[in-house]
Amino acid sequence: MSPLLAGLLRIARAIGRWILDVAARRGGKWLADYIDERVVVFRKRLAAVKAEWRIEFLRGRIKRWQAAARWLRKNAGGLDDKAIALACAHPEVAKLPEVAVGEIERRAA
Repeated sequence: MSPLLAGLLRIARAIGRWILDVAARRGGKWLADYIDERVVVFRKRLAAVKAEWRIEFLRGRIKRWQAAARWLRKNAGGLDDKAIALACAHPEVAKLPEVAVGEIERRAA
């Protein structure tokens, strides 16, 4: 493999690890933001609903989802670290190759 290609692959792997690390460490916040977006949708549905049982159902859902988002924001840092540790400890992770199959350059004999 040429030194230039090897260097580019090393840079690409470093960028990939950085992206995965950022996603893992900010996943809790991103999930809380998604929950907040869903609460907005539930509120729009609530405004259009006429049936009393559906109104109560949506109010309960909004209240539960808001509580979940608050809890997630409060505990996101610890949860992100635990999720990373659990993923790294999974037995299937040890089976993954260090280098992807497509990155290996085969030399003609």
